[in-house]
Amino acid sequence: MEKEINQDMVKQFGTKAKEVETPVENTQTQNVEWVNGKDYKRMIKFRIFPANSKENGWIGGAFSSGAHWLDYNGERVRYQCPEHTFPQSGVVCPVCQMRRELKKMGYTDEELSKDGRFGPENIFAPRLSSTIKCVVIDTDQKHDWDKSHLSLLQQNGKGLLNWLTDEYTNPEKPNFTDWTKGSIIKFSRDQDNGKWNREVLPDSIAFNLWNAPEEVVEKVKKENEELTTSELFRLPTDEQTIKVKEILESIKAEIVAKHQNNATAPAEESVTEPAPTTTASTFDASTNNGGFGVDDQIPF
Repeated sequence: MEKEINQDMVKQFGTKAKEVETPVENTQTQNVEWVNGKDYKRMIKFRIFPANSKENGWIGGAFSSGAHWLDYNGERVRYQCPEHTFPQSGVVCPVCQMRRELKKMGYTDEELSKDGRFGPENIFAPRLSSTIKCVVIDTDQKHDWDKSHLSLLQQNGKGLLNWLTDEYTNPEKPNFTDWTKGSIIKFSRDQDNGKWNREVLPDSIAFNLWNAPEEVVEKVKKENEELTTSELFRLPTDEQTIKVKEILESIKAEIVAKHQNNATAPAEESVTEPAPTTTASTFDASTNNGGFGVDDQIPF
């Protein structure tokens, strides 16, 4: 099956796809619907669309971000990672910086980890997620989706975006970003925490699933233009950063004390991971937590 592939967009994807200007308040998308772990467990069918005029890339709203989750004194604190969400900003993430500091002191990633749902998890590593715009056709948890409304689909890790890129660049696969003829994508798995099986459904099936009239297509096009995913992500406020730094110092003290009790703390090493060169930021410090807080780590 022949299709036109924009190779320049593919090359930009994953780099320029995240190079946006200073985040601004997006007043058009206050009621945006986030679709994540609570809305589906074992199956989801959806349609995706091209990027709008403000987005760099070929998938509408394709965005990769990272957030830290710190557990301390019975409280779970979420902190948007500047280095993984807006790397071009030059803002240093205090959590990533603490990880570099402890590594420089000689601690290994194993010593900086805790038990997680799928094995050891580094305390200071961000949880990465992928977000795209879509129309949800059906899920195993809900069967009355509004098929004339654009939503934001979010999955942990980068598996979602990597798979879509592979499918898009395969000349034998259909163009699922076409407004009227785009195919339906189906993700399914046999158990709640299993690995996703991903497929582009045949056109004969997809046509019956989203046979949208012209007025619905125009409505979704308008919503696609109004909604730019990157504008929903915000750098942390000064207050959030101060609180996280206090928590980090307490966590560091616990780690050092633990190793001092067991043995002599490791000697400082001369090699460390490079940190961003710029620490100042003139970014808007407002924040948006929509769509996050769902603990649904999926092994990709």
